[in-house]
Amino acid sequence: MLWGHYGTHEPSFCLHLDSAGSGRFVGGFLFLNPLQWSFDTVRYRLSLTLPAMGSTYEPSLLYEAAARGIVGYDATTQTVTFALDPRAPSLVFMGNLLTPPDSLADWEYENVRTGCPELMPHRSLR
Repeated sequence: MLWGHYGTHEPSFCLHLDSAGSGRFVGGFLFLNPLQWSFDTVRYRLSLTLPAMGSTYEPSLLYEAAARGIVGYDATTQTVTFALDPRAPSLVFMGNLLTPPDSLADWEYENVRTGCPELMPHRSLR
């Protein structure tokens, strides 16, 4: 599973979640690597466990949590849970909108590629 932030005023980056439950940021938030993830298919919730985050970044992560789709946070395990919309999945991570590549417009896709070209192949314009 791949999520991209197309950046307009800040650099673009990706969140890559592999099938084994591990993940990593590419192009930004590298200090949070590695991470673990799980997905609740019934409730459509994505949980990210960020052991490298520490309490320093909790205010940035949890700022306006409800408006950003954050429905849970466990400070002990550093796990944040997002409620996703199955019709238009996206998540806001520390103020940055992350979207699956298939949901990005062409210019957004190309912007994301600048932050993580090894994860996103060049695609022909739609």
